Amino acid sequence: MKTRFLLCMGAALLLSACVSSCSNDNEDELEVNAQELNAKMELSASDFEGLTWSEVRISPTFSSETCDQCPANAEEFSKIYLAFDEDNELVLHHKSNEDYERQWGERNETYNQYYKGVRVNGSVYYLHYENGILTAANGSCYIIKDFNFQKKISKEQAKNIFAEFWGLSPSQVVEKELKSWDSSTNIEYCIAMLPKQGKPTPYLVYYITLDDFHISDSGTGIYGYVNAQTGKMVYAGEKGMMELY
Repeated sequence: MKTRFLLCMGAALLLSACVSSCSNDNEDELEVNAQELNAKMELSASDFEGLTWSEVRISPTFSSETCDQCPANAEEFSKIYLAFDEDNELVLHHKSNEDYERQWGERNETYNQYYKGVRVNGSVYYLHYENGILTAANGSCYIIKDFNFQKKISKEQAKNIFAEFWGLSPSQVVEKELKSWDSSTNIEYCIAMLPKQGKPTPYLVYYITLDDFHISDSGTGIYGYVNAQTGKMVYAGEKGMMELY
C-alpha cells in the first residue's frame, strides 16, 4: 500500500528559485522554493516516515469450496468480508461493457469506498464475475468511524488556496472531467487518508490535480490536498515521482 500511495501522491516540493510561473519558453513549468512552500503545509515528508498503513486489504475467491454462502454482489461482499457498517459502502464507478460480457461471459466492476456519501480517495475494490456469479475480489479500503464532517470552505475557496500556494492565478485552476479508475474530476471534495501522529487518519479535503503544470522534466503534473476544515494546504507535490522529498 505504501508504494501505491507514494505513486499516487508523487513527490513533495523540489528545490528551485521562486514561487511564480517561469518566464521562459516553457510556460507550464513552475519554479518553486521548496522551503517556503513546505512551511505552508500542515504535513511534511517526515510525517510519512515509518508510517504503518492499517488498511483492509484482502483478495478472496468465491466458490463452493471457499465459502458456504458466497456473496452475490458488492453490498454482501462489503458487509461479510470488509465488515462495513451503514456509514461505509462500495459505490460502482465503472464496469466492463455488455458486449465484453456477452462474448466472454465475464464482467469486471470497479467500486470506490464512500463514507457517509463522500468518496475515500485511493480506496478501491475490483469485483470479477463469471456467468453472472461473483468469483473474486481484490483491492483495499479503510474502516472509518465517527469522523467529523464540518466543512468550512467551498470549492471556489479551495481553488483559490491551491492557486495561491503554487503561485498561479485562480483562472488557471480549471476543473476537468477525468476518465480514471477512481476520481471523475480533477477537483474533488473527498476524504484522504494521511498521517497524523504516526497513523493513517481521515482528512476532509479538496483534492486538486493539474496536469498542465510541472516542476521537473519527469513530473506529470502538480497536486494538493486543501483541508476543507482549516482552509490550509495539508500536503502538495508533483505527480509521477517515486520518492518524497
